[in-house]
Amino acid sequence: MSSMKTFFIAILSIICLHVISSLAIPVSNEIKIPWIVANVAGKKFSPGQQVNLQIISPSERIININIRQRLTGFDQVLETNVKLSAGHNEIKVTIPSSGNFVKPSPQNYFTIFENGARGDYSATFEIGDPDYGISFIQPVAGGVIKVGDTLETKWKVEKSYVPPGADPSTFRVQHFLFEPAVIPQGQSFSSKFFPNDGVAVNFESGSLEYELPLDTIPNVLYKMGCLVLNTATTPWERHIYSAGTFLVIPK
Repeated sequence: MSSMKTFFIAILSIICLHVISSLAIPVSNEIKIPWIVANVAGKKFSPGQQVNLQIISPSERIININIRQRLTGFDQVLETNVKLSAGHNEIKVTIPSSGNFVKPSPQNYFTIFENGARGDYSATFEIGDPDYGISFIQPVAGGVIKVGDTLETKWKVEKSYVPPGADPSTFRVQHFLFEPAVIPQGQSFSSKFFPNDGVAVNFESGSLEYELPLDTIPNVLYKMGCLVLNTATTPWERHIYSAGTFLVIPK
């Protein structure tokens, strides 16, 4: 009985590997820019910790990898002249152990730079224990959805989206946002804001559904994000959280 069970597990593993391999080839051919597929959304990292970044590239490329922080605008180069091969790549980066990124924050993200231009960027993640913030459960990095299908977005709040010690009455969730990670050259795109475009948002529910319009540009990497405003400051503080990057393909 045990040997028969092992046999079936082995067969299923081979089938799964075949499906994954067959999907990986067309996906890398459909994208135009290197795509961060590492699932770091809402994860907690420590200063000095090493992180494995999975990146799918459409061709051989040379990139830089930075870490950035929403609200503060902090930006630091982590790796330069990284050589990517066509297809799947794994790159090790290290969270800075000193400087601006040591202070706890839930609004950090990795981003790719190629020839000086900003490319794809990861979901936002935590450094340290900020004790507040919003993290996305869906969509996940590396996901694929067809034009016309329903995009499911889910999120959770880490205790509160108001920083400790701040006045909750001055904070509000302004909107959710759907837009390309990078707008394709020569094309225009109007970002979709929710609530709006016929989509209501109940923030407390932790989810929303959006049917991708038939005029959504396919074979493009997209993001879903959330903006929280603090009206107590001038100008208003903008707290931004992002989900992982996903690919939209033709119907």
